[in-house]
Amino acid sequence: MWACFFISFILFVLLTPGILLRLPPKGGKLTVAIVHGIVLVVLLRIIMWYYKKSYEGLRGGGVMPQFM
Repeated sequence: MWACFFISFILFVLLTPGILLRLPPKGGKLTVAIVHGIVLVVLLRIIMWYYKKSYEGLRGGGVMPQFM
């Protein structure tokens, strides 16, 4: 749970326009904000999908046995 929060927070800070990158370079404030929002959502979705898949793999009995 905390890992998801920290990943979201770090991505939000890094993808704030002007911090790490600015897309599109000559765009207006609204255009830049929309593009950065879309990039944030796409990256969060990919990272959370990978995180969830890895976590379920550990709990699914493949690596660690499940005890009732």
